[in-house]
Amino acid sequence: VWAALWALRIRIDMASQLNIRNTIFEMDSLVVVHMVNSGSTPNAFLQPLLQEVISLLYHPEWRTSVSCVSQG
Repeated sequence: VWAALWALRIRIDMASQLNIRNTIFEMDSLVVVHMVNSGSTPNAFLQPLLQEVISLLYHPEWRTSVSCVSQG
């Protein structure tokens, strides 16, 4: 879960650097998608990274979303 959340953070940074403001971030980790969309995690270790991802993701001038892609 930590690796998927960190990968999302890197992807958000890349989109920001490329000035891509309308983005759907697709992931295969339903757990991370739920964490980002709910804004919380029961794991205190992940909370700082989750909050950083959320603050980057919900920039006032961007239209972004995070969704889970089906694996089957």
